[in-house]
Amino acid sequence: MIFHIANMMRLFYIAVGCFILPGLAVERVFATYYVSDYEIKPRRIISVSLVIFIDFLSLCFMITFIYDICSIIVHITVVAVINGLALGLFLYWDRKNITFYKESLKSVKAQYSLSERFQVIENIRVAKMIKKMFLCSFGFNFILIILFVVSMVCHDMLISNLVYELFDLMIAFYATVIPGITYLENKVFQKEFRRILHKWYLLCGGSRSRVESAKPHLKTVLGVKLIHDQAEGTKAYFDQLAKIWN
Repeated sequence: MIFHIANMMRLFYIAVGCFILPGLAVERVFATYYVSDYEIKPRRIISVSLVIFIDFLSLCFMITFIYDICSIIVHITVVAVINGLALGLFLYWDRKNITFYKESLKSVKAQYSLSERFQVIENIRVAKMIKKMFLCSFGFNFILIILFVVSMVCHDMLISNLVYELFDLMIAFYATVIPGITYLENKVFQKEFRRILHKWYLLCGGSRSRVESAKPHLKTVLGVKLIHDQAEGTKAYFDQLAKIWN
């Protein structure tokens, strides 16, 4: 009984990992659709509904798999199709945000409010932050699908067991790598983590050291380095004036 419950929980959380990408993609769609007030007006119903939907899909996946309600082919197809659609959806709306942002910069007369521009910039920033994590999760999901198929199809018991063990190891690796990628891509997490480490260092008797402020490397939301040269700055200034007068 205990092993049965443990196996059910294991399958449930594997399914959550498989269905988390569609949730992220749909959330980014809402962030783009409600571009005028997404950051200002709280819409908790979106996040709550997505969590419930992901858990519901995972629960259905677990039940249908354990009790053989659907074949393995159906489960694999559903996971592959949903993840593929999620990747396409994420990349499409990310490109849409970038296009929206570039259009808002073409002319100062463009009909885009400051709140819309801010939200578009925030959408691009968030997408850039989670893109590597998204692609990595997508890759892991498909590797897990391949390993699972091989373990089920292979008739050699030894090879099947080895592949299944590799499947379990890949899940553990998946769960370890994703937080690391999230940390490396999130400056806020890095700053908070360094602050906690420094506080712990001081509590352990470490001496306070003077931290030199690093030279800022300012970039635009698209990753373009900001102008520092005076000649380039002058040229950009007159180009902007030309846009205004034309």
